[in-house]
Amino acid sequence: MPFDYFFWFAQPSSFLSDFDKNTGFIFGSLFVVGVILFVVKLLLKDPIAKRLVNKFFHLFIWIGFSGAIWFGFRYESTPFLGRRFWVGLIALAGLVWLVWNIYYLLLKFKSERQAHLTESIRQRYLPGSKK
Repeated sequence: MPFDYFFWFAQPSSFLSDFDKNTGFIFGSLFVVGVILFVVKLLLKDPIAKRLVNKFFHLFIWIGFSGAIWFGFRYESTPFLGRRFWVGLIALAGLVWLVWNIYYLLLKFKSERQAHLTESIRQRYLPGSKK
């Protein structure tokens, strides 16, 4: 069913299918994860770790919010914006964004953190005003 052309591009029924309900639940869950990451971001002291959490916060909050908007259009049976190919586009955008964040985590985060720690140790021993 999900690989059928009619499933993605035709106007769906005015009743919500199991796919629509499950997708709405997934998008709602992603939004809740984004809110949790926002709270974690507020509690963090390390600016580099805060930057990493911020990247994932923006991913989850925007994908969850976009999906919630789609689910509202789908629930109201809006002819063009309620179609399921929007889910595919949102999921594809979220997947690309997730790969980009994982790339940052695996390749750049460690070097940025090390540079920040080196700089903070260097600043500790320099004379000047304490901030």
